[in-house]
Amino acid sequence: MSEFKLSNNLNVISTLHIIKGILSLVGAAVLIIYFLAIGFFIDYAGSLSEQDIPTNLGMGIAAIGIFFAVFGIIIGVLNLIARSKIEQRKSRTFIQIVSYINIFSGVLGLALGIFTLIELNREHVRALFEPK
Repeated sequence: MSEFKLSNNLNVISTLHIIKGILSLVGAAVLIIYFLAIGFFIDYAGSLSEQDIPTNLGMGIAAIGIFFAVFGIIIGVLNLIARSKIEQRKSRTFIQIVSYINIFSGVLGLALGIFTLIELNREHVRALFEPK
């Protein structure tokens, strides 16, 4: 296989890891803002209401949102680290682990994870990641 084709596939994977990482970080920021706003609104509405709304309902909803946002931040950072490892042609195992995690993180992560795993398991790509 030509060096250009091989390099091009790894460059595409690297670019997709950047995109996935940035989208995960932006999504996490949106989740934090959204769930905190909902949590504070429910708490504020509960304090004004005469109905019995559980006192910690709003903060419980905010905590759930923050949990998913932290997951998104972790996914984003792992993808950005994996991108740098692909560029350096190091840590093939780490990149595979990130790919397996990506499979469970949405449609883009599913496609990226499968595409990365297929590419990393080819013999000529394995040779690029072996220490010299």
